[in-house]
Amino acid sequence: MYAIFYPYVSFNDPKIDKQLVRSTLDSWGWFWSDIESSVILIIALLFMSMNNNWFLFVLAASFQLALFFLMIFHWFECRTYAIREVKAILKDNERKWNVQKYFIKICHTT
Repeated sequence: MYAIFYPYVSFNDPKIDKQLVRSTLDSWGWFWSDIESSVILIIALLFMSMNNNWFLFVLAASFQLALFFLMIFHWFECRTYAIREVKAILKDNERKWNVQKYFIKICHTT
C-alpha cells in the first residue's frame, strides 16, 4: 500500500482527483466511527445485561442493530470509492506501468 497506492492518493498531493480522495477518506472515517461506536455499545450492552436493566438493554440493542446496518452501508461505500481510486490510478499509462512493475517484482521475489 505504501509503495504503490499511497503515492497516488496522498491527501496533500494526490495524483488523481482531489475530491475523490477526500470523499474516500471521509467514507473511511465514517466507517471507523461506526466501528468505534459499535464497540462502545457492545460494552454498554454487557453492563446493562449484568445489571438486569432490560429497558435500556433493548433500547441500546436496537441502536446497535441500526448501527450495524449503517456500518454495512459505509463498508460498501468504502469499497466503491476504493474501486474508483484504483481505476483513476490505472487510467494513466505511466502509473499503470509502475503498478504492473511493482506487482511483477513482488511475484518474482516470493
